[in-house]
Amino acid sequence: MQYVALASLIGGWALRLWTVFDDEARDRIEQFVETGWGGFDQFHAALGACDPVEGEALWIEMSQRIGARDVRHAQRWFETVLLFFEDCERRRQARSNPLTRSVIGLPIWTWALAGLAAWLIWRSRS
Repeated sequence: MQYVALASLIGGWALRLWTVFDDEARDRIEQFVETGWGGFDQFHAALGACDPVEGEALWIEMSQRIGARDVRHAQRWFETVLLFFEDCERRRQARSNPLTRSVIGLPIWTWALAGLAAWLIWRSRS
């Protein structure tokens, strides 16, 4: 009987000790970064290349705000990072397409149509 009580006491403490050192969220983040970018330095560089301000905010959230065992927060961060890179790719493609390049937030073709309309109105008055 004494051995059973001692075993359950040791088992309870071992479980508590295991959860103290369990870094599941950190392990998932490390795996995510290593798999997608090959390391934290490359990942940090990719964040900065896309958008320095937003990228640094994501880096700070990862390195300072996500708890080692907070898997839910890590999962939300994964989703945010993936959306960040999708948006970055969309913006890159828009910049490379001459029809969607923007001037003061409007695509170039909008300005061309406005110029044509202004010219037609001017032409009709003369």
